[in-house]
Amino acid sequence: MEQTKPRTGFPILAVRELPPVLAFYRDVLGGEVVYQFPEEQPAYLSLRIGDAELGLGTHANPPRGPSQVSLWFYVDSVDETIQKAIAAGAPVTAPPENQPWGERIARLVDPTGIEVIVAEPMGS
Repeated sequence: MEQTKPRTGFPILAVRELPPVLAFYRDVLGGEVVYQFPEEQPAYLSLRIGDAELGLGTHANPPRGPSQVSLWFYVDSVDETIQKAIAAGAPVTAPPENQPWGERIARLVDPTGIEVIVAEPMGS
């Protein structure tokens, strides 16, 4: 039997309300809606963030609290992204800092409580 290999994959976040989570990923990370269903008052949507895709789906009782999941995004400027996050009211848990492996990273929390890490190569 031939094994089928996945072509692509993406995370889907379960959220109580789409608008504040959509606003975070759109305004802070430049996410663009590429699909939503239904068209009017969507219960699910897909965002394109650079080369990545992220799904957001409504859930009456989404999990809350600490998670074993972090989302990592490479951005053009960590410092500018963190300024957008602060303006959007997102908690920044670790300010931009150069790392010994050659990247500058910062950590913040999205409206659902998930850790989001933004990074850029140092010297970019």
